[in-house]
Amino acid sequence: MSDGFDVVSVINAKGGAGKTSLTKVLISAALASGQKVVAFDCDPTQNLMGWVDKAKEAGNWPSNAAAFEARTAKEIVEALNQLTDEGFDGLVFVDTAGFGDKASLYMVNNSDFVILPIMLGSDSVGTTLETATVVTQMVDQLDEGKKAVVRVVRCNIPTLSNRRKGHSENFDRLGQHPLCLKAYISNSPIIELWTDEGPLHSRFKREENTVEGAKALNAKNTMKVLQEGLAVINELFEEAE
Repeated sequence: MSDGFDVVSVINAKGGAGKTSLTKVLISAALASGQKVVAFDCDPTQNLMGWVDKAKEAGNWPSNAAAFEARTAKEIVEALNQLTDEGFDGLVFVDTAGFGDKASLYMVNNSDFVILPIMLGSDSVGTTLETATVVTQMVDQLDEGKKAVVRVVRCNIPTLSNRRKGHSENFDRLGQHPLCLKAYISNSPIIELWTDEGPLHSRFKREENTVEGAKALNAKNTMKVLQEGLAVINELFEEAE
């Protein structure tokens, strides 16, 4: 952790829980708000770096963002130290390899914020809350000035009319859980459509002034996702105060 920048590590207990998708949303929201961003992809699948590479090819990767592959704890340590030496002032996002990986455990101990995406399915709820509890216990062992804020973020949330009864019950139950943020990320087709385009604010800038039906709807949906991502970031910082 550094006085110049804040580190947000995204962790999950198993694959398919929306870890990289959440990271993309948060990166996009931070960039849309004018923040400088550095991202590290520690996941062997390298999905985040694939997204970055496609964005660069399409000319949609902004100048106030950088992204790097970092497979080991040593590589992350060196990278964070370099950012400190360079006086970086912004947000660092780390897409980890998942809880249990050595580099991920390092990030639990060296982040300002650790967030875990959670879906509304019962399996995801149980596993993610168990992992969040373990992460919180790890953080509680650290010195006071080094403790990360650990929170769960509800992701891929259907509209109220499209939620099954069990999902609605889990949504409400999670909303009362002390580790769960009030802010959440909706189930939006935009999140899937942008895979080859890069950060969402690039799409919004291209479509915000259009009056064409489909593009105008895309702009509206894009803004909604960006606002939800920014709400997550803002709530994290409020929790840290």
